[in-house]
Amino acid sequence: MIEESNIWYQYWIDKNLTDSQCDEISFVDLLAHCEYYPAIFQILNIFISLPPATCTIERSFSTLRRVKTWLRSTTGEDRLNGLCMMSLHRERVNANKDNFIQDVINMFGIKRRNLQFLFTDTE
Repeated sequence: MIEESNIWYQYWIDKNLTDSQCDEISFVDLLAHCEYYPAIFQILNIFISLPPATCTIERSFSTLRRVKTWLRSTTGEDRLNGLCMMSLHRERVNANKDNFIQDVINMFGIKRRNLQFLFTDTE
């Protein structure tokens, strides 16, 4: 892996990029050039997926704590994920409230719910 990183470093040194060209290179461009460098590709993928700060992670955990109360402990995973996403991105939900409500109604209309009642009407 050290040899691969040295070769990768030398590859970019040999390109003789100017400062303005270096500023324009994005991670997508770097990923496109690491076809023969699997370790570099993996490192860049990990780096891209890391959050810039821990506040987004902490915010999602506090939202989860707020949404999943004791009364909602039986909520399914899909519904819990949806509620958390709505709570995190409430500005976007409020901005497109009419479209959002219509999409939710359509989604619930597609799925058929079979409720099982404890008492049946048998005479």
